[in-house]
Amino acid sequence: MRGRPIARIWNGHVPLARQNSFLDHLRATGVADASRVEGYLGSLVLRRVDGERSWFTLLTFWRDEAAVRGFAPDTTAVLYPGDAAFDLIPDGIATQSEIVLLEMDRCAGGLVMGAVGGP
Repeated sequence: MRGRPIARIWNGHVPLARQNSFLDHLRATGVADASRVEGYLGSLVLRRVDGERSWFTLLTFWRDEAAVRGFAPDTTAVLYPGDAAFDLIPDGIATQSEIVLLEMDRCAGGLVMGAVGGP
């Protein structure tokens, strides 16, 4: 029997001037790598500007704990050699939580199309 679906949540921030290029990098590395793992259900990237920094939250969604371990064996953040080029300050860990409620009927059309809105 499988457990509940899992959300893996990671945060990091970059200088405001590098936010758009970092988003492209994040999509080409973390999101792309996760999407190749069996049991991957999808991703959501959030961005928040705070002063001169742009904070990113990457949520990846997984079928169960075993699927998450196919991407990362523990809660240590998955980082990439190219991250430093964006002056990324990453969280060193990612949190993992069971998904107990997900209600998105009203906005699902916009989310399945990829990037939402402008820069």
